[in-house]
Amino acid sequence: MAELQKDKMNQKGPAKCAYERCSREPLKTSKGGLCIFHAKAEDKSEEEIKGSLRDYISEIKKKDSDYNFSGFVFVGDIDFKKDFGVTVFQKASFAGAVFEGEANFLFTWFYNDSATFFKAFFKGSAMFQSAFFEGGAFFEKTIFKRYANFVWVRFKNVVSFEGTIFREGTSFEQSEFHKRAIISPGYTGEVIKFNNVILENSSLGPFNFAEKALIDFRHTRIRNTDLRREYLEDHILQEEEREFSEAKEIYLALKNSFHTIGRYDDESWASIKEKDMERKSFWCALKEKELGENWKDRGLKDCSHPVILYSERIAKYLWNYWLPTSWKRIKRPLSYKAKNLLHPVRCVRGEVKNFISSVTMDRKKKLREKVELSWKEIFKALVFYLKSPRYRSSWKYFKSTFLKYLYGWGERPWRIFGWCGGVIVLFSFLYCCIGEIATKGNDQIVSYWNKLYFSGVTFTALGYGDYYPVGVAKVTAFTESFLGVVLIALFIFSFARRTAGR
Repeated sequence: MAELQKDKMNQKGPAKCAYERCSREPLKTSKGGLCIFHAKAEDKSEEEIKGSLRDYISEIKKKDSDYNFSGFVFVGDIDFKKDFGVTVFQKASFAGAVFEGEANFLFTWFYNDSATFFKAFFKGSAMFQSAFFEGGAFFEKTIFKRYANFVWVRFKNVVSFEGTIFREGTSFEQSEFHKRAIISPGYTGEVIKFNNVILENSSLGPFNFAEKALIDFRHTRIRNTDLRREYLEDHILQEEEREFSEAKEIYLALKNSFHTIGRYDDESWASIKEKDMERKSFWCALKEKELGENWKDRGLKDCSHPVILYSERIAKYLWNYWLPTSWKRIKRPLSYKAKNLLHPVRCVRGEVKNFISSVTMDRKKKLREKVELSWKEIFKALVFYLKSPRYRSSWKYFKSTFLKYLYGWGERPWRIFGWCGGVIVLFSFLYCCIGEIATKGNDQIVSYWNKLYFSGVTFTALGYGDYYPVGVAKVTAFTESFLGVVLIALFIFSFARRTAGR
């Protein structure tokens, strides 16, 4: 019986690699009984693995079979074109492969069937620049520890990056997706770029961004793509880098994409962000004209809100020419008061001229230089500077800011109710201070609640006729009625645009 068992053991033949479906002989230095391709990196050298790969690839070319690199552990930098003369893969599988160094697939063509990189691990940089995938490209659950370069890549068929990990970001700049692209990374550590890319009938997200990770949609055209607000919020690169004009175009593209797929709440968010980026671009244009192109490098003091900025200028003007810090400074206000009594019109005109030259026109002339200006010249100077690009940007910024807080550029119609209530209450107090409110019997109304009622009736233009304004209150009532018509019409417009218009 013992002799029969020995004979059976001798008939088993040589040992095989412990990796599944691999019939190669195990490497002597491998502790796990793996072949030279599947053995760990510390069990083999770069020269050994590359020499075996040359033999393996030459054998594949002779037999015209598939390139199966499943589970291979590549040591050192791998360049298939330079090291092995391979630029075309008929059918390639790198499922579970590990690249210890840089993997270079520049100008590589993957023909016919799909190219599989399922659960591959790239410890070095992955260079797929200008590659061509005729069949499907599958990178599900692939790990890119370093930067992944997919610039100028053509994906002619379905491509999937579902659950892929980009620890140092990736770039799809100017790549072409001819069919459906599924890009939903399991983790993105830095910037992921889609510059000059057309994304159509694709699926983006969730991205699972790191805290400082961003996404770049510069000059990207997004059409009928499954994308959601929560995937992108607070992660747009141009917004973080204060390039608001480009960020506006990105949110415009996102708004149109959300509209085509019927995500109207996300469309409303993108519309608000688009207008907000436009508003901030006006502020940037204003700051660039005032402080130069490097205004972003200035401190918070220079780039603060316009109210703070101009308040600072006015305070500096008052400090330099009104506050008494010397005998001349003490003497000047006294002389000003004396002149004001004798020639009030001339004095006020001179002070307006000084204020324009020091604050608005931003000249370096001192106020002690007496330059006579007529009222006509002052008016022309104001009109000229208000028409200048600097003040046009300032006007557009303030107008856009006002519309933002008024009704959210048409996306927040319920905010108008707060303004309506505020106007009614404000004018009710004005009726207590200005003019009189009387009844039909000419009895004056004293109760505040009746004046509040009259303010509400006037605002809504009901006109019951039980109360009417007297004296100056007529102008106040007319103003309130006008504001009421405008705000109610604005609410109807924004509400219809927000709901029925879509």
